[in-house]
Amino acid sequence: MRARAERFGGLAAMANSAREMLNAAAIEAPDCHTPLPSPGAEKPAVRRMFFVFLAVFQSYATMQNMQFLLKKVMGIGQYGSRARAFTWAVTMLHVGKLISRLAHNVICICWRPLTRVYIAMWCVVLGSMVPAICILMAKSDWIGWVCISYMLIGMGIGVFEATFLAVITPLGKTTKSWAILGIPSGFFLIGVPGMLLMGVGLPAQAIYWYVVVCTLASMVIVYRSAPREEELEFDEGALQPAHGSSLIVSLKAWRGWLPWLVPHLIGKMFVNFGMENLFPVIGFTYNGAKVPLLGPDSDFFIAKDYFQAVMNLFVFFGDTFSRPLVYKITTHRYSSTLLILLAAMLCEVVGFFAMKLAVAWTAWLSLGLAFFGNGLVYAAGSKYIDRYVPPEHHLAAYSVWCFMGDISSVVGSKSQDLVRSWICGDVQSSFDCLAK
Repeated sequence: MRARAERFGGLAAMANSAREMLNAAAIEAPDCHTPLPSPGAEKPAVRRMFFVFLAVFQSYATMQNMQFLLKKVMGIGQYGSRARAFTWAVTMLHVGKLISRLAHNVICICWRPLTRVYIAMWCVVLGSMVPAICILMAKSDWIGWVCISYMLIGMGIGVFEATFLAVITPLGKTTKSWAILGIPSGFFLIGVPGMLLMGVGLPAQAIYWYVVVCTLASMVIVYRSAPREEELEFDEGALQPAHGSSLIVSLKAWRGWLPWLVPHLIGKMFVNFGMENLFPVIGFTYNGAKVPLLGPDSDFFIAKDYFQAVMNLFVFFGDTFSRPLVYKITTHRYSSTLLILLAAMLCEVVGFFAMKLAVAWTAWLSLGLAFFGNGLVYAAGSKYIDRYVPPEHHLAAYSVWCFMGDISSVVGSKSQDLVRSWICGDVQSSFDCLAK
């Protein structure tokens, strides 16, 4: 009875989230979009943008959390050629982001940024449907499906993140601060209620279809609430922000915005490596049906799904609390921003060394620190770009910033087997560091 209550309680939470998104999408707005306030007027927060980021990054969280289940369902162990192929397949999530960050500004140059946002969201929809249909329903063990799915999601997020951040810039920093809170919230909904529900019997396909429905609903929110370029007024001869053709011009004018952005690029690379390495490493280190919480020889166990749910709870709190913290800190001095970036990088270092203890509960702290650092870097970067980078260079700044982070994400994801071997070392356990 208790398991059933937990299951239906979690289902209610996810259903409420989807219902809120649909309600937000249904809110009437004049002329089907949110009008921009006049220059100098206070810009009220368009909180519906929170649900857009939440929907898209739920797909990211699903890809991260479900890789452990997909590997098991497809009968792939931790070693051998298929294991290496699977690692490459899930790395396509980051390769897709890496390629699409800048390439879409060339390939999609004939489309406005808002059109690119829709294309990106359709990539997320298709990428979420592939494993649900081809692997979990059709029972195929072809690793190519994983590669296709993760590549589509990666490309979708790669195009969406930088482009949508630039698109909503005219709505003001309050809207943007609300919007980026959707990222950790998306990870929370999939990682905590989602994993708890799977622990009590929810089919994995339901998670994928939930993501599909939420993403489709968020497209309606974008249609109704995102600003149109034709609304914006510019000085004669000025480059329009978020316009695709301005990227090359912005890169040619790099001396005006790039040098002071370099510390943010370094910080982004640092935290992306930590996030994209530690998350899968923890999952594949504590890969038994149950996890000894106090060490390899401990007899205090927790089920793997519940262990993963608590892990995602630490991810949520770390990432969520750090983002608004940056917006509350006065950063008029450049040195203040540098201190925030250094603190974020220190979080990653401490997280890695804590993992070497090979004690399960410290993995929660490690990942919480890693994502706390990510939140600091993400908020500090977006705050700096909005305040100090000229509007006509916003798309280029966001694209380069995210692109550098994705380079590190690919390296971090691909080196997960190396870091896992470093952590496991001489660990002998029937529950940790298993070969399959």
